[in-house]
Amino acid sequence: MLIANRLMRLRATGLALLLLAVLGSVALPARGAGAADPGDHDLWYVLEMAGKRAGYLHATQTAGGDHIVTASLIKLAIRRGETTIEIQMTSEFVETRGGKPVSMKAVQSLGAAPVTTEYVFGGTAITQTTTQGRHITTTEVPLPEGAWLTPAAGNGYVRKRLEAGAKEITVRMVDAMMGPTPVTMTQRILEETTIETLGKVVPAFKTTTSLSIAPGMDSTDYIDANGVQIRSTANIGGLDITTILADRALALSELDPPELMASTLVKPDQPIKRARGVQRATYVLSLPEGGLTLPDTAVQRVEQVGEGTVRVTVDLAACAPAAGDDHGDGSYLKSTPGLDGDDPEIKALVAKAIRGAGDDKAERAEAMRRFVFEHIEKKDLGVGFATASQVARTRQGDCSEHGALLVAMLRSDGIPSRLATGLMYVDEFLGKEGVFGYHMWAQALLPCEGDKLAWKDLDGTFPRTPKFDATHIVLAVSSGDDGELNSMVALVPMLGRLEVQVEETGHRSGEREKERAK
Repeated sequence: MLIANRLMRLRATGLALLLLAVLGSVALPARGAGAADPGDHDLWYVLEMAGKRAGYLHATQTAGGDHIVTASLIKLAIRRGETTIEIQMTSEFVETRGGKPVSMKAVQSLGAAPVTTEYVFGGTAITQTTTQGRHITTTEVPLPEGAWLTPAAGNGYVRKRLEAGAKEITVRMVDAMMGPTPVTMTQRILEETTIETLGKVVPAFKTTTSLSIAPGMDSTDYIDANGVQIRSTANIGGLDITTILADRALALSELDPPELMASTLVKPDQPIKRARGVQRATYVLSLPEGGLTLPDTAVQRVEQVGEGTVRVTVDLAACAPAAGDDHGDGSYLKSTPGLDGDDPEIKALVAKAIRGAGDDKAERAEAMRRFVFEHIEKKDLGVGFATASQVARTRQGDCSEHGALLVAMLRSDGIPSRLATGLMYVDEFLGKEGVFGYHMWAQALLPCEGDKLAWKDLDGTFPRTPKFDATHIVLAVSSGDDGELNSMVALVPMLGRLEVQVEETGHRSGEREKERAK
């Protein structure tokens, strides 16, 4: 099994996405909010994770001519053992001095080819162009409904609310990193105090900040009278995060990247014997803060048993039909920047994989699953968010690269497919025994029990046998249409917090091992 270091990067990039909002450098497209704040700023921040210097943030706002440009650069370095992985994310928003949105752009440098998404605001819609490697897609998306603010207008709004003595400030935003989906930020003023920054003690407001995209992940912040962030602390995915206003030299000083992967592993209440042979199992999953919602699949049934607690039954003999809406959903056949099944190399791999498989879709899908396992020769954790076409050529990656390549191949062959992200049990990983690690695999919409269609699990990291086991627990599914990173951000609150109890397991021979939670 390959447990993806993708979740290390997810926690770090989840942090990066949230920082864009919390630090006031978000893209906040607006309608009818009044003139933008023309004041320039050039701010540097040190980013610390688990007490280690992990990166920096640079936020600027520049007025020139009729336009104001707000931009952010976040750079992070994290480790998996001795391997250091760098993440860089930039965003830019252009608006008029009157507060009208013109354009915004986000660049995520997480893999072999950066993903660039550009948005141009029109009168009735937004033109979105996404570029990754040789893959370019252009679509039109609707403008967000209701009132929303551009960055400079948002900065001015916050400052005026502080001057008026407001105890709570709420703004509705659209961040370039998240796409044109509104995000609501609420800052609650706790007290007036002082804080040291850049060698001086300055007046400040102590606040708590909450974001609609990250319920339960509030930060404690100190801001000055103009709303400028001075210091912020938060716990994101079980990891303590601190951002501190600094000068350029300090922000760019040598990093000490934290090791994040081991802390994502989930230790259940008891070990699972002969995990690869488990055909049926029942688990109880809990999230202390609540809000735990998991999907049903062909073999997985989820029962809500309390606030933040669910019972999950995984039975490989089951075959629950897919929702009716899934049957005609074109996103499960779509070639996307990350799942680029229309790439010539992927088409060539499909032809090789299904040679001799016949016309049966289930047989073709299984042939492709086995092919992906054999095609990816270098199975390691050093790849970051590679596209399916890149994996096809490099033949390198972890579980997420196996999943992405398999989904792209399935779609290229006309089989609807999606990514499943969840947990899988392993006997040992990173020096820890008997743990669940975060994992990714494919699901294909295939015939099951006659004419029914069901989401069948296909794990490209498994050899010919066993093909799959019931220690896989699905936490989220995605067509990948909104980008793999954004599809996974919902998992960030679970990292370091999720608890698993093993209630029952059953193996191939039919024997049952009842091991109740203690």
